[in-house]
Amino acid sequence: MSVKKGVIKYGVVAVVVAIAIILGSIVAVPTILQQTTPAGQGTLSILLTDPPHVPEGVTAVYVTYSDFAIHVSNASNESGWHTTHESGTIELLGLVNMSRTLSVADIPAGRYEMLNFNITSALVTYNGANYTAFVRSGSLKIPIAGELEVKAGVTTAALIDLTPTVINIGSQSTPEFIIQPVAHVFPVPNGEVTAEMREKGAKTALEGKAWFKHLRERFTRNLEITSANLTANSLSVAVKNTSNGTVELKIATVSPLVPTISGEHGRDMHRLPPGLESAAMFKILSNGTLQPPPFREQALTREKAEALFGNHGYELAPGKTATLTYNGEILLGFGKKPATNASVVVSGQQYLVTVIGEGASASFVATAK
Repeated sequence: MSVKKGVIKYGVVAVVVAIAIILGSIVAVPTILQQTTPAGQGTLSILLTDPPHVPEGVTAVYVTYSDFAIHVSNASNESGWHTTHESGTIELLGLVNMSRTLSVADIPAGRYEMLNFNITSALVTYNGANYTAFVRSGSLKIPIAGELEVKAGVTTAALIDLTPTVINIGSQSTPEFIIQPVAHVFPVPNGEVTAEMREKGAKTALEGKAWFKHLRERFTRNLEITSANLTANSLSVAVKNTSNGTVELKIATVSPLVPTISGEHGRDMHRLPPGLESAAMFKILSNGTLQPPPFREQALTREKAEALFGNHGYELAPGKTATLTYNGEILLGFGKKPATNASVVVSGQQYLVTVIGEGASASFVATAK
Protein backbone atom coordinates (compact mmCIF):
# COMPACT_ATOMS: atom_id res chain seq x y z
CA MET A 1 0.00 0.00 0.00
CA SER A 2 7.04 7.07 -0.67
CA VAL A 3 5.81 10.49 -0.82
CA LYS A 4 8.92 12.71 -0.35
CA LYS A 5 9.49 16.31 0.23
CA GLY A 6 7.93 18.20 -2.60
CA VAL A 7 5.65 15.41 -3.70
CA ILE A 8 2.03 16.29 -4.15
CA LYS A 9 -0.88 14.99 -2.07
CA TYR A 10 -3.69 12.75 -3.21
CA GLY A 11 -3.94 9.34 -4.76
CA VAL A 12 -1.24 7.42 -6.60
CA VAL A 13 -0.64 7.98 -10.30
CA ALA A 14 -0.36 5.74 -13.39
CA VAL A 15 2.30 3.16 -13.26
CA VAL A 16 2.98 1.91 -9.94
CA VAL A 17 3.23 0.66 -6.27
CA ALA A 18 4.60 1.79 -2.08
CA ILE A 19 2.85 2.95 1.05
CA ALA A 20 2.13 6.06 3.07
CA ILE A 21 2.05 5.24 6.79
CA ILE A 22 0.73 7.60 9.44
CA LEU A 23 0.90 5.96 12.82
CA GLY A 24 1.85 6.86 16.38
CA SER A 25 1.77 5.34 19.83
CA ILE A 26 -0.52 2.85 21.49
CA VAL A 27 -3.75 4.05 23.05
CA ALA A 28 -5.23 1.00 24.77
CA VAL A 29 -4.37 -2.57 25.73
CA PRO A 30 -7.49 -4.75 25.57
CA THR A 31 -7.50 -8.25 26.98
CA ILE A 32 -7.62 -11.54 25.08
CA LEU A 33 -11.17 -12.55 24.32
CA GLN A 34 -12.61 -15.66 25.92
CA GLN A 35 -15.46 -17.46 24.21
CA THR A 36 -16.98 -20.90 23.85
CA THR A 37 -15.21 -22.96 21.16
CA PRO A 38 -14.93 -26.70 20.52
CA ALA A 39 -12.27 -28.48 22.58
CA GLY A 40 -8.80 -28.05 21.08
CA GLN A 41 -9.99 -25.23 18.82
CA GLY A 42 -9.45 -21.51 18.78
CA THR A 43 -11.18 -18.72 16.90
CA LEU A 44 -9.34 -17.03 14.02
CA SER A 45 -10.37 -13.57 12.84
CA ILE A 46 -8.99 -12.44 9.47
CA LEU A 47 -8.76 -8.67 9.05
CA LEU A 48 -7.91 -6.55 6.01
CA THR A 49 -6.34 -3.10 5.79
CA ASP A 50 -5.34 -1.31 2.63
CA PRO A 51 -3.06 1.60 1.72
CA PRO A 52 -3.63 1.61 -2.07
CA HIS A 53 -1.74 3.31 -4.88
CA VAL A 54 -4.17 4.73 -7.41
CA PRO A 55 -4.07 7.07 -10.42
CA GLU A 56 -5.42 10.59 -10.33
CA GLY A 57 -9.22 10.47 -10.73
CA VAL A 58 -9.75 7.08 -9.02
CA THR A 59 -12.15 7.49 -6.08
CA ALA A 60 -13.02 3.85 -5.27
CA VAL A 61 -11.55 0.38 -5.78
CA TYR A 62 -13.81 -2.63 -5.17
CA VAL A 63 -12.36 -6.14 -4.99
CA THR A 64 -14.22 -9.42 -4.64
CA TYR A 65 -12.44 -12.00 -2.49
CA SER A 66 -13.00 -15.68 -1.65
CA ASP A 67 -11.65 -18.79 0.08
CA PHE A 68 -9.34 -17.84 2.91
CA ALA A 69 -7.05 -20.74 3.83
CA ILE A 70 -4.39 -20.94 6.52
CA HIS A 71 -1.54 -23.46 6.53
CA VAL A 72 -0.14 -25.37 9.52
CA SER A 73 3.57 -24.75 10.12
CA ASN A 74 5.84 -27.53 8.81
CA ALA A 75 2.92 -29.54 7.38
CA SER A 76 2.85 -30.86 3.83
CA ASN A 77 1.44 -28.50 1.26
CA GLU A 78 -1.52 -30.79 0.52
CA SER A 79 -2.65 -31.71 4.04
CA GLY A 80 -1.85 -28.61 6.08
CA TRP A 81 -4.60 -26.24 4.91
CA HIS A 82 -7.71 -25.14 6.81
CA THR A 83 -10.16 -23.27 4.59
CA THR A 84 -12.96 -20.85 5.45
CA HIS A 85 -15.26 -20.46 2.47
CA GLU A 86 -15.86 -16.76 2.96
CA SER A 87 -16.52 -14.47 0.02
CA GLY A 88 -17.54 -10.87 -0.44
CA THR A 89 -16.74 -7.50 -1.97
CA ILE A 90 -14.96 -4.65 -0.20
CA GLU A 91 -14.07 -1.06 -1.11
CA LEU A 92 -10.37 -0.52 -0.47
CA LEU A 93 -9.95 3.26 -0.32
CA GLY A 94 -12.13 3.32 2.81
CA LEU A 95 -9.61 1.16 4.71
CA VAL A 96 -6.69 3.56 5.02
CA ASN A 97 -5.61 3.36 8.69
CA MET A 98 -8.59 1.07 9.33
CA SER A 99 -9.18 -2.68 9.20
CA ARG A 100 -12.34 -4.66 8.50
CA THR A 101 -12.98 -8.19 9.74
CA LEU A 102 -13.65 -10.41 6.71
CA SER A 103 -13.78 -13.88 8.28
CA VAL A 104 -14.29 -15.44 11.73
CA ALA A 105 -13.92 -19.21 12.09
CA ASP A 106 -12.96 -21.90 14.58
CA ILE A 107 -9.83 -23.82 13.61
CA PRO A 108 -7.54 -26.31 15.42
CA ALA A 109 -5.14 -24.79 17.92
CA GLY A 110 -1.57 -24.72 16.69
CA ARG A 111 1.01 -22.68 14.78
CA TYR A 112 0.35 -21.42 11.26
CA GLU A 113 2.81 -20.11 8.69
CA MET A 114 0.91 -19.04 5.58
CA LEU A 115 -2.38 -17.49 4.43
CA ASN A 116 -3.95 -17.90 1.01
CA PHE A 117 -6.96 -16.16 -0.56
CA ASN A 118 -8.28 -15.21 -3.98
CA ILE A 119 -9.17 -11.87 -5.53
CA THR A 120 -11.67 -12.96 -8.17
CA SER A 121 -12.63 -9.61 -9.69
CA ALA A 122 -12.22 -5.86 -9.30
CA LEU A 123 -14.04 -2.64 -10.18
CA VAL A 124 -12.52 0.85 -10.32
CA THR A 125 -14.49 4.12 -10.06
CA TYR A 126 -12.72 6.68 -12.25
CA ASN A 127 -14.01 10.21 -12.87
CA GLY A 128 -17.45 9.10 -11.67
CA ALA A 129 -17.77 6.00 -13.90
CA ASN A 130 -17.16 2.32 -13.05
CA TYR A 131 -14.69 0.16 -15.00
CA THR A 132 -13.91 -3.53 -14.66
CA ALA A 133 -10.22 -3.98 -13.81
CA PHE A 134 -7.92 -6.88 -14.67
CA VAL A 135 -6.25 -8.37 -11.57
CA ARG A 136 -2.69 -9.64 -11.90
CA SER A 137 -1.90 -12.64 -9.68
CA GLY A 138 -5.41 -12.95 -8.27
CA SER A 139 -4.44 -15.90 -6.06
CA LEU A 140 -2.30 -14.67 -3.17
CA LYS A 141 -0.26 -17.04 -1.01
CA ILE A 142 1.42 -14.98 1.72
CA PRO A 143 3.83 -16.05 4.47
CA ILE A 144 2.75 -14.92 7.95
CA ALA A 145 5.37 -12.65 9.49
CA GLY A 146 6.79 -14.57 12.43
CA GLU A 147 4.05 -17.25 12.27
CA LEU A 148 0.67 -17.15 14.00
CA GLU A 149 -0.20 -19.15 17.13
CA VAL A 150 -3.86 -20.05 17.58
CA LYS A 151 -4.63 -20.95 21.19
CA ALA A 152 -7.55 -23.09 22.29
CA GLY A 153 -10.55 -21.22 23.61
CA VAL A 154 -9.46 -17.70 22.65
CA THR A 155 -9.61 -15.40 19.63
CA THR A 156 -6.49 -14.90 17.54
CA ALA A 157 -6.36 -12.34 14.71
CA ALA A 158 -4.36 -12.14 11.48
CA LEU A 159 -4.14 -8.82 9.62
CA ILE A 160 -3.75 -8.76 5.83
CA ASP A 161 -1.98 -5.56 4.80
CA LEU A 162 -2.99 -5.29 1.13
CA THR A 163 -1.12 -2.74 -1.00
CA PRO A 164 -2.47 -2.93 -4.54
CA THR A 165 -1.26 -0.68 -7.31
CA VAL A 166 -3.87 0.46 -9.80
CA ILE A 167 -2.48 1.28 -13.24
CA ASN A 168 -4.37 2.98 -16.06
CA ILE A 169 -2.80 1.45 -19.17
CA GLY A 170 -5.30 3.29 -21.36
CA SER A 171 -6.02 7.00 -21.61
CA GLN A 172 -8.06 9.45 -19.58
CA SER A 173 -10.92 9.25 -22.10
CA THR A 174 -10.77 5.46 -22.63
CA PRO A 175 -9.25 4.04 -19.43
CA GLU A 176 -8.30 0.42 -18.90
CA PHE A 177 -7.11 -0.63 -15.47
CA ILE A 178 -4.76 -3.30 -14.21
CA ILE A 179 -4.48 -4.02 -10.47
CA GLN A 180 -1.28 -5.50 -9.13
CA PRO A 181 -2.01 -6.78 -5.60
CA VAL A 182 0.78 -7.17 -3.04
CA ALA A 183 0.07 -8.28 0.52
CA HIS A 184 1.69 -8.99 3.87
CA VAL A 185 0.11 -10.88 6.79
CA PHE A 186 0.82 -9.91 10.39
CA PRO A 187 -0.28 -11.67 13.58
CA VAL A 188 -2.13 -9.21 15.80
CA PRO A 189 -0.53 -9.30 19.29
CA ASN A 190 -2.76 -11.20 21.73
CA GLY A 191 -3.17 -8.19 23.98
CA GLU A 192 -4.44 -6.13 21.02
CA VAL A 193 -7.26 -8.48 19.92
CA THR A 194 -10.53 -6.65 20.63
CA ALA A 195 -14.22 -7.52 20.60
CA GLU A 196 -14.57 -5.56 17.34
CA MET A 197 -12.13 -7.87 15.60
CA ARG A 198 -14.32 -10.89 16.33
CA GLU A 199 -17.38 -9.39 14.59
CA LYS A 200 -17.47 -10.05 10.87
CA GLY A 201 -17.81 -6.77 8.97
CA ALA A 202 -16.69 -4.61 11.90
CA LYS A 203 -14.08 -1.89 11.42
CA THR A 204 -11.15 -1.28 13.78
CA ALA A 205 -9.04 1.89 13.87
CA LEU A 206 -5.32 1.22 13.37
CA GLU A 207 -3.98 4.76 13.43
CA GLY A 208 -1.91 5.34 16.54
CA LYS A 209 -1.31 1.63 17.21
CA ALA A 210 2.37 1.13 18.05
CA TRP A 211 2.30 -2.59 17.19
CA PHE A 212 0.92 -1.88 13.70
CA LYS A 213 3.51 0.81 13.05
CA HIS A 214 6.29 -1.53 14.18
CA LEU A 215 5.13 -4.39 11.95
CA ARG A 216 4.76 -2.17 8.90
CA GLU A 217 8.17 -0.61 9.37
CA ARG A 218 9.73 -4.03 9.81
CA PHE A 219 8.07 -6.01 7.04
CA THR A 220 6.61 -3.76 4.32
CA ARG A 221 8.57 -2.42 1.36
CA ASN A 222 8.96 1.31 0.86
CA LEU A 223 10.79 3.53 -1.60
CA GLU A 224 11.85 7.16 -1.55
CA ILE A 225 13.08 9.23 -4.50
CA THR A 226 15.78 11.46 -3.04
CA SER A 227 16.49 13.39 -6.26
CA ALA A 228 15.58 13.49 -9.94
CA ASN A 229 17.33 15.40 -12.73
CA LEU A 230 15.38 15.79 -15.96
CA THR A 231 16.14 17.36 -19.35
CA ALA A 232 14.70 16.90 -22.82
CA ASN A 233 17.40 14.29 -23.48
CA SER A 234 18.21 12.71 -20.14
CA LEU A 235 16.80 11.41 -16.86
CA SER A 236 18.59 10.51 -13.63
CA VAL A 237 16.64 9.27 -10.60
CA ALA A 238 18.10 8.41 -7.18
CA VAL A 239 15.88 5.86 -5.39
CA LYS A 240 16.35 4.65 -1.82
CA ASN A 241 14.89 1.48 -0.32
CA THR A 242 13.74 2.59 3.14
CA SER A 243 12.42 -0.84 4.18
CA ASN A 244 13.98 -4.04 5.51
CA GLY A 245 13.30 -6.14 2.41
CA THR A 246 14.64 -6.12 -1.14
CA VAL A 247 12.45 -4.30 -3.68
CA GLU A 248 12.60 -5.20 -7.38
CA LEU A 249 12.23 -1.98 -9.40
CA LYS A 250 10.24 -2.49 -12.61
CA ILE A 251 8.94 0.70 -14.25
CA ALA A 252 9.65 4.43 -14.31
CA THR A 253 7.42 7.14 -15.78
CA VAL A 254 7.64 10.87 -16.47
CA SER A 255 4.40 12.82 -16.85
CA PRO A 256 3.28 16.47 -16.83
CA LEU A 257 2.32 17.69 -13.39
CA VAL A 258 -1.43 17.55 -12.79
CA PRO A 259 -3.21 20.01 -10.47
CA THR A 260 -3.03 19.35 -6.75
CA ILE A 261 -6.14 17.62 -5.42
CA SER A 262 -6.76 16.89 -1.77
CA GLY A 263 -7.36 13.24 -0.98
CA GLU A 264 -10.68 12.03 0.43
CA HIS A 265 -10.95 12.73 4.18
CA GLY A 266 -7.64 14.60 3.98
CA ARG A 267 -5.61 11.43 3.39
CA ASP A 268 -2.10 11.74 1.98
CA MET A 269 -1.46 9.20 -0.75
CA HIS A 270 1.00 8.72 -3.58
CA ARG A 271 0.40 10.42 -6.88
CA LEU A 272 0.69 8.63 -10.23
CA PRO A 273 -0.05 9.84 -13.79
CA PRO A 274 -3.78 9.69 -14.67
CA GLY A 275 -2.98 7.68 -17.81
CA LEU A 276 -0.02 6.75 -19.97
CA GLU A 277 -1.20 8.82 -22.94
CA SER A 278 0.56 11.84 -21.41
CA ALA A 279 3.59 10.00 -19.99
CA ALA A 280 6.96 8.66 -21.02
CA MET A 281 7.52 5.10 -19.86
CA PHE A 282 10.72 3.14 -19.17
CA LYS A 283 11.61 -0.41 -18.23
CA ILE A 284 14.12 -0.59 -15.37
CA LEU A 285 16.86 -3.03 -16.34
CA SER A 286 18.87 -5.15 -13.93
CA ASN A 287 21.91 -2.86 -14.32
CA GLY A 288 19.94 0.27 -13.33
CA THR A 289 19.56 1.77 -16.80
CA LEU A 290 16.18 2.90 -18.13
CA GLN A 291 14.93 1.64 -21.49
CA PRO A 292 11.82 2.73 -23.43
CA PRO A 293 9.66 -0.30 -24.34
CA PRO A 294 10.04 -1.45 -27.97
CA PHE A 295 6.31 -0.88 -28.53
CA ARG A 296 6.34 2.80 -27.48
CA GLU A 297 4.18 3.87 -30.43
CA GLN A 298 1.61 1.12 -29.86
CA ALA A 299 -1.24 0.99 -27.40
CA LEU A 300 -0.26 -0.70 -24.14
CA THR A 301 -2.37 -3.86 -24.01
CA ARG A 302 -2.78 -6.08 -20.98
CA GLU A 303 -0.41 -8.59 -22.55
CA LYS A 304 2.28 -5.94 -22.95
CA ALA A 305 1.74 -4.67 -19.43
CA GLU A 306 2.13 -8.24 -18.18
CA ALA A 307 5.40 -8.51 -20.10
CA LEU A 308 6.71 -5.27 -18.62
CA PHE A 309 6.00 -6.29 -15.05
CA GLY A 310 7.04 -9.87 -15.69
CA ASN A 311 10.55 -8.93 -16.80
CA HIS A 312 13.37 -9.02 -14.28
CA GLY A 313 14.11 -5.54 -12.94
CA TYR A 314 16.67 -3.95 -10.63
CA GLU A 315 16.92 -5.50 -7.16
CA LEU A 316 17.41 -2.76 -4.58
CA ALA A 317 18.67 -4.02 -1.23
CA PRO A 318 17.39 -2.67 2.11
CA GLY A 319 18.79 0.74 3.02
CA LYS A 320 20.57 1.12 -0.33
CA THR A 321 20.22 3.87 -2.95
CA ALA A 322 20.37 3.28 -6.71
CA THR A 323 20.70 5.88 -9.47
CA LEU A 324 18.60 5.00 -12.53
CA THR A 325 19.72 6.68 -15.75
CA TYR A 326 18.55 7.29 -19.31
CA ASN A 327 20.17 9.22 -22.15
CA GLY A 328 18.11 10.00 -25.22
CA GLU A 329 15.13 12.09 -26.25
CA ILE A 330 12.21 11.80 -23.82
CA LEU A 331 8.85 11.74 -25.62
CA LEU A 332 5.69 12.24 -23.58
CA GLY A 333 2.68 10.41 -24.97
CA PHE A 334 2.89 6.65 -24.69
CA GLY A 335 1.14 4.94 -27.59
CA LYS A 336 0.97 8.03 -29.80
CA LYS A 337 1.67 7.19 -33.40
CA PRO A 338 3.77 8.46 -35.06
CA ALA A 339 6.12 9.48 -32.30
CA THR A 340 6.30 12.98 -33.80
CA ASN A 341 2.82 13.56 -32.31
CA ALA A 342 4.24 13.17 -28.81
CA SER A 343 5.29 16.21 -26.79
CA VAL A 344 8.78 16.78 -25.41
CA VAL A 345 10.15 17.82 -22.05
CA VAL A 346 10.33 21.63 -21.76
CA SER A 347 12.97 23.38 -19.66
CA GLY A 348 11.56 25.15 -16.61
CA GLN A 349 8.35 23.10 -16.44
CA GLN A 350 7.56 20.65 -13.63
CA TYR A 351 7.07 16.93 -14.19
CA LEU A 352 6.12 13.99 -12.01
CA VAL A 353 8.75 11.25 -11.94
CA THR A 354 7.46 7.92 -10.63
CA VAL A 355 9.32 4.67 -9.90
CA ILE A 356 7.29 1.49 -9.48
CA GLY A 357 8.49 -1.77 -7.98
CA GLU A 358 7.05 -5.02 -6.71
CA GLY A 359 4.99 -3.87 -3.74
CA ALA A 360 6.30 -0.31 -3.61
CA SER A 361 6.33 2.99 -5.52
CA ALA A 362 7.51 6.55 -5.07
CA SER A 363 7.02 9.88 -6.83
CA PHE A 364 9.00 13.12 -7.08
CA VAL A 365 8.29 16.53 -8.62
CA ALA A 366 11.21 17.55 -10.84
CA THR A 367 11.76 20.85 -12.66
CA ALA A 368 13.24 20.20 -16.10
CA LYS A 369 16.57 21.86 -16.85
